[in-house]
Amino acid sequence: DHAAARWKPAAVRARSKMQHPGTAGAYTVYPAAGAISVFGRHSFLASNRHRSVKTSPDLVSLRVAEVFNGGFHRALDGLPICGQRPGADIIGMIGSFWRLVLSANGKKVVVAMSGGVDSSVAAALLKEQGYQCIGVFMRLGNDPMQQAEDELVACSPEKAAKPHHQGCCSTNDAADARYVAGLLGIDFYALNFQHDFGGIIDYFVREYNNGRTPNPCVRCNEYLKFGKLARYARAVGADFVATGHYARIGRDAAGATRIMRAADHAKDQSYVLFGVPPDELPRMMLPIGEFPKSEVRAMAQRFGLPVHDKPDSQEICFVPDNQYFNLVKRRSPESVKPGPIVDHDGKTVGTHDGHQHFTLGQRRRVGVALGYPVYVTSIDAPSNTVRIGPREDLLQRRLIAKEINWLAEKPTKPIHCLAKIRYNTPPAAATAHITGTDELTVTFDQPIAAITPGQAVVCYDGEVLLGGGWIDHVVADDRVA
Repeated sequence: DHAAARWKPAAVRARSKMQHPGTAGAYTVYPAAGAISVFGRHSFLASNRHRSVKTSPDLVSLRVAEVFNGGFHRALDGLPICGQRPGADIIGMIGSFWRLVLSANGKKVVVAMSGGVDSSVAAALLKEQGYQCIGVFMRLGNDPMQQAEDELVACSPEKAAKPHHQGCCSTNDAADARYVAGLLGIDFYALNFQHDFGGIIDYFVREYNNGRTPNPCVRCNEYLKFGKLARYARAVGADFVATGHYARIGRDAAGATRIMRAADHAKDQSYVLFGVPPDELPRMMLPIGEFPKSEVRAMAQRFGLPVHDKPDSQEICFVPDNQYFNLVKRRSPESVKPGPIVDHDGKTVGTHDGHQHFTLGQRRRVGVALGYPVYVTSIDAPSNTVRIGPREDLLQRRLIAKEINWLAEKPTKPIHCLAKIRYNTPPAAATAHITGTDELTVTFDQPIAAITPGQAVVCYDGEVLLGGGWIDHVVADDRVA
């Protein structure tokens, strides 16, 4: 197995002055796949770059030796020691030693390479650490104008650095990924996932037609990156699958692998990973989760990667113009019909060209002026009715989620946690309770706006991702008028 997994738990422990119910209050350093992190069952403590971070003022702060992909940080007499690459000086030697200790000695890793800077740096870091990397680009068939170009050719450095279509799966992106793989000297393959990805596009269209707001990125991670791609990795004898997501991998006190939030919370992408099959966690690597975006770009420059300044993708890859309605109408024209827009009291105040134009909480381009700010507060697909009202109508506390994927030990009673209802909002204090075989109830401490059916609710214990589910509906009686 992975070299780190053969280590015994380090004797570095911290005990909380305030014991958590049902725990011993112990925190142990456990190595993970390419990273060491520290967290307990109900709280988290870790060395974040050059400083210790603690989630509770009652936790005893300490510095711990931390080894992570691409660098080494260690507290020695209160001074951080850093080494990004092997060197002749003592810092470089220490960094080299610890990278050697954690090296998998040629273990094979399939790296999902999208042609962007994040996955490119992930591959470079793993290659530097001694892993045998196989770069894989998933051809999803999202770029119809270029699908005839079946033969991918390595692009020039100038082309690689040029801002291309800002999705993650175009032909130009594939050429960038191939070029980076060539620079790194790793094998590269383009896998045709077009048929499988068609199911995700169908899901996207179906959800909009049902008056819900889909999240295809979570589904893609679940079904493709850590589904079909993971099966491909096993077929070629790979030990791990790595991606360029901003999240981290660690182990809990029982030695179980867990997903954690990125060190840079502003870039954290753990939300979109809640659907990863639990049995894939031990084979999962997230090399850039310890770094801020600026440092990832700086590393790309140091590695000589021409994609170091390539723009981030800003939209869903199969909707490059961000015109979701056009895609839905093109694929299901019979489902798009005019209908009424009603106000808070049910009075018709306008009409629309199709409820698929709208999402819950939308304020712009509603098409109706009532003399005060109005938002889309509900979408009733069977009657093709869009309801609008003041922001207060969006405030809610309780939701029911289905299709649960719980990555930690399933709780048998309600637990207090942090919960997110969409990717780009911060987590909020809530109580989560698994109330059925496949049902999760989440009640927020304070009302929050626009709990949206079709999106995911993801629960955290501090930094640790516990699990989540797909929002089915809001409990109406708990709406705040």
